[in-house]
Amino acid sequence: MARAKKKAATPKAPPAPPPRLHVIEGFGTPDAKAVLIGVYLGRAPSLVNSPAIHRVRVTAEVIDEPDEVLAARVVELWETQPYNHHHTDPLQRLAARYGAVLDVARRGCRSAAPFAFYHRRADAPRVVMPPAAVSSHQYGAPAVAGGAGRRGD
Repeated sequence: MARAKKKAATPKAPPAPPPRLHVIEGFGTPDAKAVLIGVYLGRAPSLVNSPAIHRVRVTAEVIDEPDEVLAARVVELWETQPYNHHHTDPLQRLAARYGAVLDVARRGCRSAAPFAFYHRRADAPRVVMPPAAVSSHQYGAPAVAGGAGRRGD
């Protein structure tokens, strides 16, 4: 009798690759970043630029850090960012919340601003303006004590 031929085994599918996890850390609020991430991920499968057929889930969480680290970060922002009066109140509120001490003389002292007149370096001499040099529209007083007002009244 002839030997029966062995049936070829059906090939097994290769094992699924392990999930690729990418940890991306940054600064900001999770709500604001979620909107930006959603824009980049897209809402449907696409073939624009490259095939995007896999679903992706991104979870944004706030990383808890000690108050000392946050206070040091506030001081670093105070010293490295060029002077902008819009940033003064938010930085002062953060400093009060986390116990940081902000030195006005060091505001923007480590900044890489291209123009020196945006901020004053910590080692620069202090220039004190006499009260007569202050314009009257800031304090409601004449520019020169005893003199005429702004319009020459």
